[in-house]
Order: sequence, then C-alpha cells, then structure tokens
Amino acid sequence: MDNKVRFSIVLLLIAGVCVGGLSIVYFGVKQKLDEARMQKLLEAAAEASRTTAFTPTVEEMKNYLKKGKYSDETGTEREIYYFETPSGYVIESFGKGYGGKVTVVVGWDKELMRVLHIVVTEHKETPGLGSRVKEKNSENTLWSVIGGNAKDERELRPWFERHFDNLTIEQLVPSKEPIEFVLKNGAKLRGEVFSEDKDTVTVLSQGVKQVLKREEIVEENPQGVKAISGATFTTNAVIEAVKKSHELLRKILKKE
Repeated sequence: MDNKVRFSIVLLLIAGVCVGGLSIVYFGVKQKLDEARMQKLLEAAAEASRTTAFTPTVEEMKNYLKKGKYSDETGTEREIYYFETPSGYVIESFGKGYGGKVTVVVGWDKELMRVLHIVVTEHKETPGLGSRVKEKNSENTLWSVIGGNAKDERELRPWFERHFDNLTIEQLVPSKEPIEFVLKNGAKLRGEVFSEDKDTVTVLSQGVKQVLKREEIVEENPQGVKAISGATFTTNAVIEAVKKSHELLRKILKKE
C-alpha cells in the first residue's frame, strides 16, 4: 500500500476517534445540563403554582408536566413544556432586559385571569440595579446571626416578584412614577419604591431614602407593577415575559 494512502487512512481513523470521543463528551455534558435545567424549572414551577390549598413538592411537579404545541409569529409549529396543576397553569417565558434575556416562570390561575406567582430564574442584569430583581429583604440582623437567633428565611421571596401576585393581565404595566403615599398624619410623600418588606417600604424621594411603616400608610396610588428604582429595562423585561406567558398558554390551551 502506498505510504500516502496509509498515512491518509491513519489520519482518518484518528480524526474519527477524536470526533467520536468529543461527541460522547458533548452528549454527556448536554444531558447533565438538560437535567440541571429541568430541575431548576421544576423548583420554580413549584413556587409559582403555590397557593394556600396547593403546596406541591418539586418531585410532585413532575406529575403535572406536559408538552404543548403552538404556532409562532411565522406560523411555525413549536413545542414547549408547561404544567397543569390543581391551582392553574405554569409556563416559562422570556423578556429582553438591559443585559440580555430575562427568564421568568409564571403561574396563572385556572381561568388565566390572575397571576399566582412569578419566579425570575435567569438574568444578566446590572449588579445593584437590575440584579435587584432577585433581592430579598432579610429581617435578620448581624447580631441575630451571631447569636444563633436568625430566622429561617429560605422561603423568603424577592420583594419585586411579590408585586406580581394576584395581578390581572390589564394590570401588567409599569406603575406611573413617582408614586404618592398618603400617611395617617395627612402628610404625602412622592417617590420611587427602592425596596420593601412586610413591615416597611423604603421610598427614594428627591435622592433621599425614607423608610415608611406600612401601618402608617393610608393610601398609595400605583395601579400596575412598581418598577425597580433605576432599572426600567429590567422591570419592563419581566412584565413582557409575564404577558408572553399568558399569550402562550392561551395558544396552547386554545383559549383564543
């Protein structure tokens, strides 16, 4: 056999072995990534579908997983995972943020009239601004942690995500700013909501942060979603994702 031919055959065999090895590694890694992504989806879906009457575990959510079909803007038929639970429906959706794609898992009631909960699962937003979409207001202090008296806050939800609870499709708009707060003593304060928890609301008014106790607030005027201060793109991206989730479910369930 000619040396050139022999050399070519050896090179082809080596190339084949390399390609085969890389393929095995690729599919192995891909499977692990797909499993991790599904686990994250199941965890978010369990939280997004939770109500007082329905508190599923992550493992139980597998029983409610379905695959639906819908036609996109070009008429192409596509498949997507969603969940049908006793409390309603859950689906993953996306919006375009300042730093790229924002992924949101959204729970809707049975009639697709109101949002149950949302969970932002992925984002690349600016630290300290858009990243506050996942900010939690801990009630624990440094001393409570050191003293071993810290509360278990693993179930504490980000304050921004809580804004979407029980909203209708018509209410999925950014609230007009500044928001006006009317207090029991008759005073009024206009500003942006910087952060909040179950007892207080921190308002950014004319560059100054002021903490208001909820028990002192008589009225506040927003009719939509309170925006994250300094992160309009992120706020709009999440709203966009929630609206898209409603549209997707209506197509899948043929509720046009």
